Amino acid sequence: MKTVPQAVSSWLENKDFSPEETHGLIMDIHQYFEMEKQQSLQNLNRELESLGWGIHLVDRGTYEKLNTLRSPSVQHRRRS
Repeated sequence: MKTVPQAVSSWLENKDFSPEETHGLIMDIHQYFEMEKQQSLQNLNRELESLGWGIHLVDRGTYEKLNTLRSPSVQHRRRS
C-alpha cells in the first residue's frame, strides 16, 4: 500500500505537469488549505479552476490524501 505522499506524488506524475507547474500547483493547493475557511473538494476544484488549472482536477481520493498531509493543529484550527 502506498503512503500518502507517494500516492499524491503518483497523482501529480499522472497529470503530466512540468516540474515548475507541479511546484505551482502544490503552492496553490497549500495556499487554499491555509486560507480557505470552508474547505471542501468542490471548493478546492473551483479555486484551482479559477487559477487556470482545469476543471475537476482533484478527485475525492486525492483530496482526502491531501487533507491527511496537513498537520493536526492546522486541521483543528480550520474547523473552529
